[in-house]
Amino acid sequence: MADQPGAPLVEHSRFIPETPSVEQLPRQESAEVFLEPSRETIPAQAETIDGHIDTLRSRLRKPKNQRPNAIPQVRDELTLRVEQIMEEGLQDAFSELSVVERQEFKLAGERAAMEIRKALRGGHVKIKKIFEIIVGWLKKLPGINRFYLMQEAKIKTDKIVSLGEYEKYTG
Repeated sequence: MADQPGAPLVEHSRFIPETPSVEQLPRQESAEVFLEPSRETIPAQAETIDGHIDTLRSRLRKPKNQRPNAIPQVRDELTLRVEQIMEEGLQDAFSELSVVERQEFKLAGERAAMEIRKALRGGHVKIKKIFEIIVGWLKKLPGINRFYLMQEAKIKTDKIVSLGEYEKYTG
């Protein structure tokens, strides 16, 4: 075989297995059939997708572990003293409020007193933080002069800070 010109030097048939021709291969369906989902599976997939979306939406709507906003019914002596200092001199303005406004102002005052109590118990007292809490609470009163509001907040802050210092040394 090697003597003939154009003949291969090595017989390939011994080393390479014979591959079937295209006509001999079994017929396969086109790839389009596999890529295109059947009409029966589309609604099922849509239902599962909608279910997943609804599940995610419900998870987003659920409140995360939030602290309760309710004011505890049992108050310690420091909280009561802070509330007394905060309400000094506000009887006239408080009596002019409607019932709903009174309740809102009272709840806001209790929240402010709890925040101030936490600030006082925290060790280092930040006067500016206490002042901002009191100003925010007093701003809920309608028709109060801004300068009067700042003056009252300053007086109340000074009294609360002195109360905190007293509690720090005695208790």
